[in-house]
Amino acid sequence: MNFFKAVFITSRPQQWIKNLFIFFPLIFSRQLQNPQVVLNALCFFIQFCLAASAVYFFNDIVDIDNDRLHPDKKNRPLAAGEISIINAYFILSTLLILAFALFLISGSGAIYSLIAYIILNIA
Repeated sequence: MNFFKAVFITSRPQQWIKNLFIFFPLIFSRQLQNPQVVLNALCFFIQFCLAASAVYFFNDIVDIDNDRLHPDKKNRPLAAGEISIINAYFILSTLLILAFALFLISGSGAIYSLIAYIILNIA
């Protein structure tokens, strides 16, 4: 399997749809016409997607031995050896750096929500 495809699969983009909840307050408060609010929400959506993917990488690193023994999970890119653990840590770190770097664009008001999200998912 191609390395980039393996990274894509491990990132689990199909799970990002859950992050659309970020836009609900904009809809209900009728703020979709406010470009700054929409930009902030879009940045936060991207941050959550990056953070979620980082958590998936972390989970796959931690569970690699168990995943290798599981009939379905053994085919995940890390368990199958298509992504090395060193590369997985690098990708995980890059995803987190990008997620937090976006606060330079969107402001730091929601940084605690992102930190809480990461901690809760790791725990």
